[in-house]
Amino acid sequence: MKRIVLLLISSAILFTFAGCNNGGNDDSSDINSEPSSQVSGESSVEEKTKLESCFGELYDNDEYYISADISVVSNSSPVDVSRYELKIAADNRNNRAMLHMKPSQGDTVHIIIRDGFSYNINDEQGTCSQQSFTEDVSAFTSSYTTELYLGITKNLELLKSGTKEVSSEGSGGRKELYYETYRLSSGEGSGDSISITYYFDGDIPKQEVMETAAGRTTFVFKEISTGIKDKTVFDVTAYTDAGSSPDIT
Repeated sequence: MKRIVLLLISSAILFTFAGCNNGGNDDSSDINSEPSSQVSGESSVEEKTKLESCFGELYDNDEYYISADISVVSNSSPVDVSRYELKIAADNRNNRAMLHMKPSQGDTVHIIIRDGFSYNINDEQGTCSQQSFTEDVSAFTSSYTTELYLGITKNLELLKSGTKEVSSEGSGGRKELYYETYRLSSGEGSGDSISITYYFDGDIPKQEVMETAAGRTTFVFKEISTGIKDKTVFDVTAYTDAGSSPDIT
C-alpha cells in the first residue's frame, strides 16, 4: 500500500531530482524577485537557523500536523505541472498516523494507522480495507515527509540567507519573507546541483523550494503544528462495520 502512494508522488517529485510550532494559511506561491539583502551563511554555533528551530525540532515532537500544497515542474516540460494537496498527522506516543493526499488528477489516497492496523480508505465510495500494521509510525510518516524532501534538514549546507519579496498568487500583493538557501549534499559531488530554499514569515515556515538542473518542486505550507487540534483525523468508524470498529477515544 505504501509503495503505491510513494509511486504516485515520487514519480513526479523524484523525476525532477534525477538530472515549528506555528500554523496559518498561505497563498504565496511565486518567488520571482532577486534578494533584497543577503547575509553570510556562516553563523555562530549558539545561534540556530530558522530551519533548525522549525523542522529540526518538529519531527522530534510526540505530535505534529502538516498541511501543504505541492507542485512539481520539469524543465523539459514547464507547462505541465503536477499538483498535490497533502495532509499528514503523527501521534508517535500512541502509534497513530494519518495521510491524506489528493492529486490534481487521479484518486485521493487516504490512510489511517491506529490500534495495530492500517486502514486504506476510499473517500469517494466511503469504504476501506484494513491490514495489520506492526511498524513504528515514524517510519511511515517519514516516507511522506523527509524521504520526499519535505522539511528535510540533514545533509544541508547553508549557503546564504536574507529577505526576498514574494508575490501572492491571486491577490496581486507582495510580502517580504526571510529565506535560507541550502545546498543538498547527496554524495559523489552531485549535491552542487541541488539547492533547497526555505521561506519564513517570522517564525512561520511558508515555502520550501527545491531546484535542480531537471526542474523544481515547491511545497507551500498551509499549516504546521506540534499538536493535532482535530483528533477525528484518526477516526475510522465511518468506514468500518460497527461490530468490528476500534474504540475511538
